[in-house]
Amino acid sequence: MRHRFDEWPRGVLSLLAAGWIWMFLVPMEKMGLLVNARGFLPVMAALAVIRGIPWRLLRAGAAFLLTGIATAVYFAPGRPWGARLVWLWHQERREIGALLQHHVLTDPLQTHLFLLGLCAMYALVAYAILRPSLWVFYNLLGIGVLGLIDANTPVHPVGVVVGVLAVFLAGLGVTHYARLRARASGGRLGPVRFFIPLAAVLSASLVAGWALPKRGPVWVNPFAPGTGAGGSGPGVHVIGYQTDNAHLGGSFVLDHTPVMSVVTEAPAYLRGEAYDLYTGQGWLADQKFMTTFSYGQRVAEGTVDESKLPGRDVRQTVTVLAPHLNAGVLFGAYAPDILWSMNGRTTGTVMVDPRQGTMFIHPLLQGDSYSVTSYELQAPGRKLAGIPLPKPDGDPTLPPSVRPDLELPASVPERVLLLARRVTQGSVDEYDAVQRIAQYLQANYTYATEGIPVPGPHQDYVDQFLFETKRGYCNNFSSAMAVMLRAIGVPARWVTGFTEGTIDTSYNGPGQRYTIENADAHSWVEVYFPGAGWVPFDPTPNFSMPFLPLSSDSSAGGVDANNSTPASSPQKPPQDAADPSSDAPAGAGAGGAIHPWWGRGALVLGLVGSVMAWVFRRRIRFWWHRRSWRDDSVAAMWAGLQRLVRILQKNGELPADAATLRDLMRVARLYGIAEPEYRQLVRTAERAVYGGEPVSLEERRRVREIWARWLEAALRWPGRR
Repeated sequence: MRHRFDEWPRGVLSLLAAGWIWMFLVPMEKMGLLVNARGFLPVMAALAVIRGIPWRLLRAGAAFLLTGIATAVYFAPGRPWGARLVWLWHQERREIGALLQHHVLTDPLQTHLFLLGLCAMYALVAYAILRPSLWVFYNLLGIGVLGLIDANTPVHPVGVVVGVLAVFLAGLGVTHYARLRARASGGRLGPVRFFIPLAAVLSASLVAGWALPKRGPVWVNPFAPGTGAGGSGPGVHVIGYQTDNAHLGGSFVLDHTPVMSVVTEAPAYLRGEAYDLYTGQGWLADQKFMTTFSYGQRVAEGTVDESKLPGRDVRQTVTVLAPHLNAGVLFGAYAPDILWSMNGRTTGTVMVDPRQGTMFIHPLLQGDSYSVTSYELQAPGRKLAGIPLPKPDGDPTLPPSVRPDLELPASVPERVLLLARRVTQGSVDEYDAVQRIAQYLQANYTYATEGIPVPGPHQDYVDQFLFETKRGYCNNFSSAMAVMLRAIGVPARWVTGFTEGTIDTSYNGPGQRYTIENADAHSWVEVYFPGAGWVPFDPTPNFSMPFLPLSSDSSAGGVDANNSTPASSPQKPPQDAADPSSDAPAGAGAGGAIHPWWGRGALVLGLVGSVMAWVFRRRIRFWWHRRSWRDDSVAAMWAGLQRLVRILQKNGELPADAATLRDLMRVARLYGIAEPEYRQLVRTAERAVYGGEPVSLEERRRVREIWARWLEAALRWPGRR
């Protein structure tokens, strides 16, 4: 049945539908499938407003215009409005031709298509939120998708799950209120008495669900071996690049699966993404300031001042070897500056955060290849010497873009701050303080990959490493150095990527080719020096930051003369024979053996099927009973009428011993069947069944429609009309 809602409940439901969809964009951003989910908030809000337009065609036209404007604003900033749309039209026309001819989809066309798909999804969700059964089904699917993301990727959207459930319950509440108000006398059902108890119960339930302790997983996830750059949870993980670093900790084993090959002149760390928000449990990329750059265009704002720090441009050609590289960035030596080509195409655009010097793109797939130029540094120690330490209470001359890299949460224990001040006491300049912290960590803490705990919910990750475990790997050392530098007023940010890898001796082309494995995933620190820019440092023992040699020999990297860490190849811990977190026998599942998770999967599917059957039980029951009148024959008509009489007898509306069609008049009024419709039904049935008279096909179908409405009402409100 269709229900008409007042304007404000419909508007609230439209906003809830927009928020429900937007929350699914957040884990997409963390997985690297999307850039800047916050940027879609105005689009979703505008769709909610467009939903109030009464004509469907006008709504569709407004949504299409909205997607064009949003795409033009994002990809053609600084131009007049008319020029933006004209530019977008010509650009997309060319890209449609390239898509049809070469099967290559690029921006801005792919972003525009994504926005159009988002509009279509919003229309479906806005339609479903008005219908409780369909709304329940959508949310079951949504929670299932979020569960798959949580179980099979490094992204754990716990907060999104809570938000989705909150919007789900709020949508049910508003819908139920609107229907009660429509049935109430004069529509005078006030919202206060309804929504205050609803909000109280909903808030208490969500707070209790969030705050109560949870048990760990009961079943071992067979699909995800625990991918993580050093671990983001309890147990043992397999090291590899990850985009979710909000919860660090845990042991890991090495995975020597090749993920990339790099052809370049000199070895260098491959920089991925920089993080500037330390939470006490891990790191977040607080905010991305995205700008569109064309292939071959130099990033406007560099991360280093090339006039102050010696170095030169070096070109790298990167090829993806793994089936799927879980990253939404383009890797390059420090600092990536120009993207020349992608998969052989020399024209296109790329999204860049100039403040971080990071190029963002869709997750890289096997066979993808790109060419990028980076400004690689020579050993910068001599140029950095003499730069004074910032004032302890903050340096007001620092650029606004750097100040977020000084922030620390109030939960960082005081002893961490005191240790940083003690280690750097007496430093003659900023570079000396940075070196003191790096050398202190290398000399007093042990590199280890096993027996590394995960901090508790109220325990600081760096504090646990510095004062309790005193052992860890790159995430521990680099996070500790960044936090200690911030404690003394030095801007620092945490960086993830890969070490230089291993030389491929079979390569005979120009330069050298390095093979990058999952085991080469690494993290380090970038430190800001006023007047010079951001400079990378690696405090992890047995690892050293490669720099360009001061001589003309480019076959090997150099190291800062003032750095006590030797310029040797990284010594990596040996790989364990097997993942200790798995209790499956070697080779299980390779032959004809049945995986133990098949039974569990069947059980889960059975439970989901049972829930779906319960949610749609009325529809299923109506479909089953309606099958009794399955065609236009007289026999089917008689079978359907008998089925209706039995249901009415079961509902207590008719005597159980005997009933005729003439006895149904009183019951018809109870179930909303008008008297003319009832009489038409009875006369037609008597003529066809008892009199044997011919009845036209149109008349039989009309009678069948009356019967179907009566049947549905009897099944939906048994004995309550």
